[in-house]
Amino acid sequence: SFQILKDGIRRNVAIELLSNSKHSIYAVACEIGFTEASTFSRAFKGWTGLSPSEYRSQSNSDYDL
Repeated sequence: SFQILKDGIRRNVAIELLSNSKHSIYAVACEIGFTEASTFSRAFKGWTGLSPSEYRSQSNSDYDL
């Protein structure tokens, strides 16, 4: 459905922004169409199992090896 496609695109863009930018969680949320960071955080956790900040920390620590 359209919603599944939209969520997939939002997830992929969010992952890219969190991994490769210094944008705030709120800025990432706005960039992908959410009006509140808390709503984005809940959606992101549903998509990945991690909060956006946990994902960013894990992503950044992968590069520290």
